[in-house]
Amino acid sequence: EVDRAVLRQWTIAKPQRLRQIEAVIHPLVWDMAKETIDSAYQDEISLLVMEIPLLFETGMQRFADAVAVTFVAPRIARERVMARGTMTDRQFETVCARQMADEDKMRLADYVISTESRETAQVEVESLLATTRLP
Repeated sequence: EVDRAVLRQWTIAKPQRLRQIEAVIHPLVWDMAKETIDSAYQDEISLLVMEIPLLFETGMQRFADAVAVTFVAPRIARERVMARGTMTDRQFETVCARQMADEDKMRLADYVISTESRETAQVEVESLLATTRLP
């Protein structure tokens, strides 16, 4: 099992380590995602939802017919992460710095879902599903 706290510290100490890990992991993730997509098409599944961190940053959006991005105010995101007790402020800032800005993700997305609360997210997902035409 991977100790995420140790891995995070190890990669923050030397950022090139993260690039080395990503060079190994990203192709594996791409292969798994493609297999899942291919299987869904073969099985004629009308809706496939995949959670892909760094979707735009890795170019994986090209495999999607549509992209939904979840969004919450940065203050709330920080509070949620800090409440988990798995990251320091510095680690949180480092992770955020590697990601595309929320505004850019929302601009590129086909749909934006607020996750301000579980209830808000549920209403928005249900609305999206009710109004989206599936093949």
